[in-house]
Amino acid sequence: MKPVHPDAVLLLGFGSPASLDELPEFLSRVTGRPPSPELIARTRSRYARIGGSPFLEISQRQAEALQARLKRKGHALPVAPAFLHSPPTIRETVNRLAGQAVRRLIGLPLAAHASPLSTRAYAQATVKALKDCGQPITFIMISSYYDHRLFLDAVAEKLERVFTKHPRLSPAQTPVLFTAHSLPSSLIAKRDYLRELEISRKGIIRRLGLKKSELAFQSRGAGPGAWLEPDVETVVKYWAKQGEKAVVVSPLGFVSDHVETLFDLDVRLKELAERIGLRYYRAGSLNHSPRFIRALADLVEEQLK
Repeated sequence: MKPVHPDAVLLLGFGSPASLDELPEFLSRVTGRPPSPELIARTRSRYARIGGSPFLEISQRQAEALQARLKRKGHALPVAPAFLHSPPTIRETVNRLAGQAVRRLIGLPLAAHASPLSTRAYAQATVKALKDCGQPITFIMISSYYDHRLFLDAVAEKLERVFTKHPRLSPAQTPVLFTAHSLPSSLIAKRDYLRELEISRKGIIRRLGLKKSELAFQSRGAGPGAWLEPDVETVVKYWAKQGEKAVVVSPLGFVSDHVETLFDLDVRLKELAERIGLRYYRAGSLNHSPRFIRALADLVEEQLK
């Protein structure tokens, strides 16, 4: 007999190739067209440099930790990772849960800040999959949680560990670079992405007493037109010219490690910083940290009530 659950949680994410062999298909899904050999080679090199992306494994561990946390609090319901551009896809996961007589799905994005290319796209894909599956399932989307107390505590905790581990760094003196994924400016003209990121940054500043910090954007795509600024390279170069000796990077716009943190920050940005005389430190990504999992569980519980 198939398990029956009235409620379930979709842990929604962008996706990632499980191996380098899957990279061309993944890039096709992301761009909507066959990738050029140059794009495949360039992307393959980045993934190879970091030993492959741990995103899928981390997402599975996040789902398992969240399900266990909810069960301890009296909510026995499945938590399933579902991705926009790689297996298990949103459509596949919705169809599987529909077969388990699920009547309500709670969509929880692996992104704290609302964006048309992440949270909005996840919601649209889920609504379409539900419509196509033909089952009467209610869908509730948690669009963002940028100001949730436990989320901000979790980010601050990761930053605080850097200062504790390296006593010569100081929250009152060392500049902190908060990063988020760049987007085409036209996509966010009337949206809350920037506002939500700034609210998060200010919440962490208050928690740690930071005196020097900046929000900057990374991992810009190849599309035409204007993209969000400033980019991380510009800010790092400016701080070096101002005589700073170190920079601490916090990937505020990301909740998991993947190529954008492990290559774009820990390889490319680190090499730039050290080349121009800045010591580079990075706060760890949230991944499956207990405080972050508590934040996710709290968000789900609010909907279950």
